[in-house]
Amino acid sequence: MYSLRPAKQTDISDILTLACEQGSCHASLPKTDEAIRSVIQTSEDAFRNPSDQPSLTGNYFWVLSKESAIVGTIAIEAFTGQKEPFYSYRRETLINASYRLKVKQSIPVLYQSHELAGYSQLHSITLHPKHRTSSTIALLIQGVILYISEHPENFSSKLLIEFPGFKDERGESPLWNDLGLHFFQMSLKQACYHASVEDKALIAQLMPNHPLYENLLSSTSQSTLGEPQQDLDDYYQSFIREGFRPSNHIDIFDGGPCLTCQSSNSWSQQENARTRLDVLPVLSHETIVMNVNKEQPIVVLVGVEQRDNAIATLNLSPSSWIRWVPINTEEGY
Repeated sequence: MYSLRPAKQTDISDILTLACEQGSCHASLPKTDEAIRSVIQTSEDAFRNPSDQPSLTGNYFWVLSKESAIVGTIAIEAFTGQKEPFYSYRRETLINASYRLKVKQSIPVLYQSHELAGYSQLHSITLHPKHRTSSTIALLIQGVILYISEHPENFSSKLLIEFPGFKDERGESPLWNDLGLHFFQMSLKQACYHASVEDKALIAQLMPNHPLYENLLSSTSQSTLGEPQQDLDDYYQSFIREGFRPSNHIDIFDGGPCLTCQSSNSWSQQENARTRLDVLPVLSHETIVMNVNKEQPIVVLVGVEQRDNAIATLNLSPSSWIRWVPINTEEGY
């Protein structure tokens, strides 16, 4: 049975193994003991924070486990851009025209932007390959959105997920090779590490802050801007089913898509219900159930046949309150 819960300091070794051996969807997943310890401490503080005193810098770090083994992670940054700027490129179209020459051109342009500051960002998403299914991906996404539904005062009304961008046959980013490499003089992996672990100010220090004309990039870059890394389509489609949509912003390093969603329009926000455990209806297919304990929430994936055993892990009395939502997968809704 799969369950999603806040990370603890005793999870450090397992998280580090998962991060180093399996990689992640996002460079923001910490990959050292010290970094993981710091992230978990910040997360524990966020979960303990009273609801009437929301933290603008809260970062809620979760782990997905199966029979005590940690097989995945996900985190929620309560509000982007509070501790340091949140950079992206905004894509717009510039119209150039000469009526005398009878020439009119529509030129796509990239503008450095901070406009995605203030969103609640889902990040640090990873799953062990053996446990990467539509159900476990849905559990990660829908589980944290259930928590946001229960505690909306701690989060933005706008949600964000940044995807890694398209990679060529050598596993390299065309946009990085066309642009960032010339200013950073290092690999994309190194630049992502420095930006996520050390200081995002280096983006402002090194990346050009003038508008960039897309037609000056290579044809590969132009045709793949805003496309996600090819092996992440299952994650991408899960966010689309949840209600996220591509924005006119892309990742400033590799051109990956930035998907956004009004929290109130997300599938799990609209379809979830808050009820007492003893009146939870009979389930027709897999369901996601969360206790409503702010400091120690547990989210479980409940199968139709394992309903009682799964719910028992929440360790709740029949009169306790829960929040639940049907799982949203291709096989389901």
